[in-house]
Amino acid sequence: MNVRYSLRGGVIFLLTRTILIWLLVYFCKNSVRVKQRSRIGDSKRILALNVNRFRGDLELLDQDDRITILRMPYLWQGRLYYWFFGEELETEPSEVLRQRKQYRQFLERFLSRLYRLLDIDLVLGSGIHYKVAEDWGAISESLGYSYVVLHREGYMGSPFEDEYIAAPGQMGKRFPGSMLIFQTQRHREIVVKSGFVSESNSAVSGVMRMDDFIRASCSTIPQSTVFKSDRRKRITLFSFGPSTGFITVPPIWPIDPENYLMEMCYKTHVLVARYAVNHADIDVTIKTKWGGRWLEEIHKILGEHGIESSDVENLEILTESSAQELIGKSDVVVGYGSTTLLEAAIVGLPVIVPRFDELLRDDFKKYLLYPDIDEAFNIAEGPDKLERLIEENLANPGIDEQQMTARKRAFTRYISSLNGDAVERSIKLLLSVESA
Repeated sequence: MNVRYSLRGGVIFLLTRTILIWLLVYFCKNSVRVKQRSRIGDSKRILALNVNRFRGDLELLDQDDRITILRMPYLWQGRLYYWFFGEELETEPSEVLRQRKQYRQFLERFLSRLYRLLDIDLVLGSGIHYKVAEDWGAISESLGYSYVVLHREGYMGSPFEDEYIAAPGQMGKRFPGSMLIFQTQRHREIVVKSGFVSESNSAVSGVMRMDDFIRASCSTIPQSTVFKSDRRKRITLFSFGPSTGFITVPPIWPIDPENYLMEMCYKTHVLVARYAVNHADIDVTIKTKWGGRWLEEIHKILGEHGIESSDVENLEILTESSAQELIGKSDVVVGYGSTTLLEAAIVGLPVIVPRFDELLRDDFKKYLLYPDIDEAFNIAEGPDKLERLIEENLANPGIDEQQMTARKRAFTRYISSLNGDAVERSIKLLLSVESA
């Protein structure tokens, strides 16, 4: 047993049996952030958990007068959770059950008081896999405050991913809330079939942050048909790490990359960077998802192959720029296992997807992302083919009607409806949820 955390949990549990629980409640209440406006008519007041995981969705929801979003700082969720459980859950099942029972007894007393002061109608989570929010959701539901999850994780269709997202339901776990909202119908079908959630307690909304992008894309001329003589041509590689598609591996850049997609990952980055070295008239951008370790690994890989990015004027490695902004500046996009590939595809850009080395082996095929939409992309079965496709697509960027139709189907299957109405659909779903 983790004695230190057990004692802390015991101390808090004893404190909550006294009037001191109100101190915790008031401190927590005063840290909750909300747009400064009063309740408008039937505006639904929604308390959002794990707020950093919504990635802009809360701001979109909060623009509508029918919705008022209150943001619970993650610090409170995490602090209370780890007071009872410690940094890791105990491995002894009986101890886990004891800790969870004690924690939920505390939450019943704490949240019942907090929610009355906040005057909320509903509790909103951002994913079914965040264990820190799970107990909050379950207790909220039991107290009569409906728990809804906008599951913010995408779905990329690999056999391994199908197994992974079905596993909780197949093992007997059940969704503790009132409604589970998915981004795509296919994702919903897998989870419903697993038994984790019912048809009646689940729905599909699409991806809210895509609405403006979709409307802009559908109202303009496809990117590849625009004559671009006024600027230099640009290749953009949306960077991917060796463990892309493996899901259960926490770091996208694992310490043992040789067990993942190391060869394909490294060769792709080196080839694209070397293309900049050999073609001074072409601008090349490598876009990472975040900085830190990701940037360090990219520079390390290139350095091991004699490429110092700071010495190549037409090569840039970016972290902060938005994907949509880069797509608008690009002539050819390269990448693997990212929604940005379909975003680039839907605006009519040539999109090249590397698929060689490890992904040609039988033991890696179950990890292949987007396995059933090859017709939407240009598939590079080797480094030589990748370079050849870059050359060909720079010279002839046109996308025929058949491939564009395939891209629209793929976008709808894996990202969002092309109607651009995900925000409105999400709001209507949230408004439709009654008290638990």
